[in-house]
Amino acid sequence: MLQRHIDDRKQAALQAEFRQWTEHFKADFAAKSEEERRALAVRRQIEEMMELRCPKCHGVFGAFEGCAALTCAYAGCNAHFCAFCLADCGADAHPHVRQCRLNPRANEYHVSEDVWRRIMDGERREKLERFWPSLEPAVRDSLATDASIRQILSELGLNRLLQESAFADQMVQLRGMGFANDQAMRRALGEAGGDVARAVELL
Repeated sequence: MLQRHIDDRKQAALQAEFRQWTEHFKADFAAKSEEERRALAVRRQIEEMMELRCPKCHGVFGAFEGCAALTCAYAGCNAHFCAFCLADCGADAHPHVRQCRLNPRANEYHVSEDVWRRIMDGERREKLERFWPSLEPAVRDSLATDASIRQILSELGLNRLLQESAFADQMVQLRGMGFANDQAMRRALGEAGGDVARAVELL
């Protein structure tokens, strides 16, 4: 009975903590500008683009053990799909894998994890390179100062996309000084011609 009581108290505490976190998140989100909300939504979209998912149940996976003919490990799914292009292959992925356009060893099923990861990073890189130019400049500028996006771009060797965003480096400097309103910072930098010291005076 004591153990059950302790477990109930722990469960109640966890639920209260989660409710508090949810309320804080909602309040924080509501306080953001429309532009900041759009940037957050796009950030999540990019993060999801970077994830590897089963084409049937959309469960995330990251493990690879050599054979590119995969079977989804999520309960009740058991989809058979290609580890290279992530295509759903029906009852057996082996025939597709042998002919997959991304397979570096035609008619083979096995590659090293390093080779597989290079292929996956190449696919991610292409997706992001196609997606990034479609974003409105203000959203690109905002994302260029986001730590998560900067890490993704750095890992994929796409730092040049950050450099293409207007005032990306200056925005990082202003954030480091404690400024948080992206819209106001961009406006000030625009008026100051990118000069950080002058932008600080305007802010």
